[in-house]
Amino acid sequence: SITGGAAITGVNGVATVGSWTRDLVVGADTLTATAAGLTGSPITFTTLAVAGPATTIAQNSAISQSAAVGTAVGAPPSVVVRDANANPVAGVNVTFAVTGGGGTLGAPLVVATNASGIATIASWTLGTTAGTNNNTVTATAAVPSGSPVTFTASGTAAAANKLVMVQQPSAAAATPGDRDGRIAH
Repeated sequence: SITGGAAITGVNGVATVGSWTRDLVVGADTLTATAAGLTGSPITFTTLAVAGPATTIAQNSAISQSAAVGTAVGAPPSVVVRDANANPVAGVNVTFAVTGGGGTLGAPLVVATNASGIATIASWTLGTTAGTNNNTVTATAAVPSGSPVTFTASGTAAAANKLVMVQQPSAAAATPGDRDGRIAH
């Protein structure tokens, strides 16, 4: 917004608006000065706003997932960092760490936010114990609000891959109806 938009030139030939207040969104804003019949008219002034300091961190991917134990979740943990006006902030280091369940994360464990304010870990492989929300990962950043963000995953039992005999039948055991070693018909 501007004030004094219909300015008149002074004795020095300069016209000035009273004020120009930018919006709160990162990016370019323009102001155009127009004087009818003058060469060079209109003149465009441009400002480029950048994000303010990082103030919040929040989830950007699913906060709770499930996968078979020992396998990777479908969507690796991802967060978004914003300034006080909800603009994304680039270049903020986010540290990802396994805090429960014994799983592993794909490197690197410290990820800088991109131009969209997003940091995503490469992968998250769950631990080997099945259970509801028994695997956890945190994403931590130096911001006043929302840190750390905790992601949970339930480890489901893996598909059966072997058959084990728990108790072998006795060789002396007889089948019902078998009195002398022969099966009754």
